[in-house]
Amino acid sequence: MTNQERDKASDAAYVAAARVLYGVNGEVEVDEGAKVSRGDDPGAYVQAWVWVDNTAMAEQLPEELRKEFIKETEDHP
Repeated sequence: MTNQERDKASDAAYVAAARVLYGVNGEVEVDEGAKVSRGDDPGAYVQAWVWVDNTAMAEQLPEELRKEFIKETEDHP
């Protein structure tokens, strides 16, 4: 097995492990072929998607933008 084949197989295994350990449908999702970033530590970071709803996002906006966002979303549900 070449190094490239070994890396591809271990990337797929990291992705599979991330899905098992952290995947929650609609909250944390790991795409097939997600990026895998190995470091010096024993393990790797695996790219994932997290869901953030509009209410949580709006809470992080500056006051003026939050008011505008709330008004816009009330006008256009």
